[in-house]
Amino acid sequence: KEEAMNKEEFIKELEKLNINITSDMLKKLDIYYNLLVSYNKNVNLTSITEEKDVYLKHFYDSLTLIKAIDLTKPLKVCDVGTGAGFPGLVLKIVFPTLSITLVDSLEKRVKFLNDVIEKLDLEDICAVHSRIEDLKNIGIIHFTLWVLIMFILMIIMGIVCDKVYYISYVGLIISSYILVPYIAMFLFKSIGNEYSI
Repeated sequence: KEEAMNKEEFIKELEKLNINITSDMLKKLDIYYNLLVSYNKNVNLTSITEEKDVYLKHFYDSLTLIKAIDLTKPLKVCDVGTGAGFPGLVLKIVFPTLSITLVDSLEKRVKFLNDVIEKLDLEDICAVHSRIEDLKNIGIIHFTLWVLIMFILMIIMGIVCDKVYYISYVGLIISSYILVPYIAMFLFKSIGNEYSI
């Protein structure tokens, strides 16, 4: 796998995932990138700031979730520990029918996310300043079962995966490098129609 990806390569690789990205989506990703770099000067959002690196390690990797879940459906997604919005914000840009809640414990990151949401005029997406232990009180996640499953998966994935993409506080892992973590998605399919990633 390449270590960086320009926009043309990004589009070609998405075609291999059967994702047809529009010029409007590309424009929004470009605005997102510029805001990310601008905010990152004052707020620690990411150590990856070069455009080719962001398109590969943040944008493309976020969208590889399509390998596990049909993201064209109107699903409810909760991205816990979203940081700078990966993968949740990228998924919303490319799959606008998703209903997404972004959760992060740092208020400055949440402010950044809300700024991006506003500037991109995105609907049915919100950024919440909270911690995983508080979510049980607002009904987003069936907390006890969720933590149990995630704890087990964290142990399993830690054993079998060398490089993983963490998108959850307690360890639900999606990897663009290895197929193993996709079993996590099927566990949630057996629970119901609401996905917590």
